Amino acid sequence: MYQEKISCLFDLFDDDLDILKEVSQLFCSYIPDTLAELNEAKLANDRKSIFRILHRVKGSVGYLGFELEAKLVMEYEKQAQEQDLEQLDFTLLNTQLSTLVTLVKSEVLARY
Repeated sequence: MYQEKISCLFDLFDDDLDILKEVSQLFCSYIPDTLAELNEAKLANDRKSIFRILHRVKGSVGYLGFELEAKLVMEYEKQAQEQDLEQLDFTLLNTQLSTLVTLVKSEVLARY
């Protein structure tokens, strides 16, 4: 499963290692910062910001071909619109996206 995710990245950039590395670096710095921003928005009970942040993350992971993660973010978007914000738990999302960052770092950035 993880190898498929990395293969998608290589396919997306037609094996252009320079672009792949640049995008991977951006992704690996963007996701942790964005997750922190998301958690701050939840603490502030800011539904609009939560939805906006989730929408951006969905676009980023979807563009890179991480379909399962994009679907997960879409579920969180739906929950953010429908549920009491105190009930939202971003643990799974944080874990999945942090794992994805670790994977990109180890399989792309550490190797190229």
